[in-house]
Amino acid sequence: FDGEEFEVEVGFDNMLFERLTDTYENGVGLTEINVGQCVTRELEPYIGQPIIFYAAGNLRIPLSNHWSYTPMGSNPPAIQKQDMWLISNTNSSVIADVTKTINFGTEVDPYHLQAFNTGLYNTYWKDYITDLYATSRRVFMFKGQLPLGVMLALKINDKLTIGERNYLINQMKLNLSTGEAQLELLNDV
Repeated sequence: FDGEEFEVEVGFDNMLFERLTDTYENGVGLTEINVGQCVTRELEPYIGQPIIFYAAGNLRIPLSNHWSYTPMGSNPPAIQKQDMWLISNTNSSVIADVTKTINFGTEVDPYHLQAFNTGLYNTYWKDYITDLYATSRRVFMFKGQLPLGVMLALKINDKLTIGERNYLINQMKLNLSTGEAQLELLNDV
């Protein structure tokens, strides 16, 4: 708004996942397997911030796509597994149950192959940003005497109702010995 760039920095990386395909007699189809790879744009190995993801549900995959392993120091046969966790950017393996994603915007999820608008911006920032620049947003200053119990229970993220209006606390100065409160409030838009 004032010409400076607004940057949000987080302490994690968001892996780009890919849903594997498999070639069948009648063509190519999607498997239940979602994979991710830590590489740069030049396809070089990349070790960056910790990766955050959802363990979005347990999947049972067909035997044709099973995975197996042989424990160290043992003789074959390998142990076959059909059950695995869906590691994803969404919080559910069922489309109708997805309520959150760890993407910043509305991005197409590679497992579900559809976009979800429940990303980090919409969940945590959209309301704040749109309210901040709303033309109906106003700042109000109030002074008053509050009981000690109210002052001790009051938190900066509380909403107050004065008269018939709802307010958000922007700043407050409380004098516990005199009970005087100076509140800078924002109207709830």
